[in-house]
Amino acid sequence: MLEKIHQENWQELSVLTGTAEHVPEAVLGLLSKNYKSFEAAYWKLDNYVIVQGDLFSSAAVLPKYLEEVVLQCKFKERVIDLIWQIGTGYSENAELQSACFDAAFKAFNSLLKHPDITHTKYCEMIKTELNDMVEISEK
Repeated sequence: MLEKIHQENWQELSVLTGTAEHVPEAVLGLLSKNYKSFEAAYWKLDNYVIVQGDLFSSAAVLPKYLEEVVLQCKFKERVIDLIWQIGTGYSENAELQSACFDAAFKAFNSLLKHPDITHTKYCEMIKTELNDMVEISEK
């Protein structure tokens, strides 16, 4: 999936500061084995794609890529949390909010079935985040 990340129309998607053109490189930066580089990439997503719980249009596209990042990256917990933030985020645009929830829900359920995740501490973390996400959405 990550090989298709540049095929998205990022310039048509938004982040806090405008277009989401920087998002693909930030997502790929999450694969860094160096924590400082990972953190720099992480903060190019958090506080841009989702800010204080507010969603921007690029957030709806991210979970399918973040799912693969979780499988490949060294710092899985932070990426799992980012998926959760997207799934529990808010938008005055109900369609965007629903799309973000659905994309995060799908990513989490797919990860729970993946052999590299099942029977790991990440599986329990994802189950907890997914249950929390569903509970929040029902309120």
